Amino acid sequence: MVTRKETLLAIMRHLGHPYVAAYENVSLEVLEEQVLLVATLHTNTWPGPTKPHPVDVALMAVLKAGLDDSLVRSIFGGVEKEEDLKAPITAFLTAQGHKVHAEVDAGDSRADLVGYRHAFFERDIVAVELKNEVRECERLEAQVANYARRADRVRVVMTPECLARVTLAREELARPAAYYEYIQKHQAELWVYDAKAESCVQLSPGCLARFDKADYNAMWTCLETRPAAA
Repeated sequence: MVTRKETLLAIMRHLGHPYVAAYENVSLEVLEEQVLLVATLHTNTWPGPTKPHPVDVALMAVLKAGLDDSLVRSIFGGVEKEEDLKAPITAFLTAQGHKVHAEVDAGDSRADLVGYRHAFFERDIVAVELKNEVRECERLEAQVANYARRADRVRVVMTPECLARVTLAREELARPAAYYEYIQKHQAELWVYDAKAESCVQLSPGCLARFDKADYNAMWTCLETRPAAA
């Protein structure tokens, strides 16, 4: 099993610390100081006026340092596959008073989960798209557009690890709010599920979709005639 000390040493090595071997027998506190020091150096030399936070630089190194996948998931509160997000997010929606269906057709797309309920005297539909891999996010725009025609709100839910990898792939490390701004621009909310903490947190402001009335009514009818997800 890779220890916390070995993880910190791997981060230092990836960030180019010149004396990693000399720190192999020091305390964790000293290693953490060295990680922050070398990460700060990367921040200070970052090109352009907008620079990433040193902690974000260190987290980037976790993803790139060649650590075991299971260790990376543990550090970031990630999951092995997208399917592993369904049960906790279904439970989260249910706790909010929604009945929940899985794999619901929406135009040319299929929502991973859809929650619905009567809110006071109004109907409420929440379409959820789960993501756990960067390549799966490439088709997100079309999916969200289909859901936004048929729901009050669209939620994109991913793990912290997936969000970090997307941020790296989009080269937005120096702009941590960039991805949720992108999601919000497409009438959706960005949520993060931390499997380690078993918590679901909304990162972007609430966003109401501009649904099409006919498509919305058709979705509601579909939801009422299907059995709820187990």
